Formats: sequence, structure tokens, C-alpha cells
Amino acid sequence: MQVSYELTYILSPKTEEKEKEAIKGKILKEIKGVGKAFFESTWERQELSYPIYGFQNGDYETISFTFEKKKLDLLKELLKQEKSIIRHLLVKKDEKDLRREQVKQEEDKEETKERESRKDKKTGRREVTKVQEAKKLSSKKKENLDLDEILKEDYLSSKL
Repeated sequence: MQVSYELTYILSPKTEEKEKEAIKGKILKEIKGVGKAFFESTWERQELSYPIYGFQNGDYETISFTFEKKKLDLLKELLKQEKSIIRHLLVKKDEKDLRREQVKQEEDKEETKERESRKDKKTGRREVTKVQEAKKLSSKKKENLDLDEILKEDYLSSKL
């Protein structure tokens, strides 16, 4: 029986780019041998809340997939054997999570396109923040906004 899962793992910051791709390839090969991967996300290097094996930050990868429950031990063993993976989390997903994830994936694609089109060396990060704030405010109905939120929305939209 195919069950939906989400795997997030943290790679050591010392891991080379080629090695990261090789590790991801091994994991995807294992998944695709028995199931189907339908969402992959690579995060930027993140600072860890606490040191793991002496590392203060790490590179995050997330993969959502369907997999045979009986074969899950093989995947877990692969994750444990890989020395560059300093931590991993494997979570069983339900249908609501899957739908929510699909919507988020579409939003992330739109955000990425906007970020790339507005990328400026000096103000790249501020532009993304303004777009995100404008999206949040525009999604609320104007009747539910108080005067400060309406004025902020008008101000933000005039800046974009």
C-alpha cells in the first residue's frame, strides 16, 4: 500500500555541491524504485537552533513522496548510513497536508518568479518582503480591514 510521506534532511555545511546532488540522487532513486516523488525543495543554508555535531548551520532538503510502507526501513537505513546527513525527519502525511502543499508549491513558484524579476543587488530582500506583505493584505477583504491596514495596503501597492 502506497502511503504519503515528507522527508526533510539537513546536510553538513562542509558537503560539496556535487556530493549534495549525489545524495539527493540516491534518495530519489530509492524512492522512485518503490514509490513516486512529487515535490522537492532545496532551502538556502539555515542557521540551526542548536549545534548538531558541532555545526551551527546546514543545508535543508525536503522531498514529498508516496512509498510502500513495508519498504520504509530500507529508506531509513540509507539516511542513517549517509555521513553528510546530520539530521533527518520522516513524517507521514494525510490528504489535507497534500492539498495544502500543492497550493504552497504553486505560491512558491510565483514568488520565485517575482523575486527573480525584481532582484536587485541592493534591495532584493526588501522587494520580496514588500511583495509578500502586499499579497497578505490584498488577500483580506477590505471590509475586514481597519483604517491602518487599508492605508498600509494603499501605500505598499503604490510603492510596487
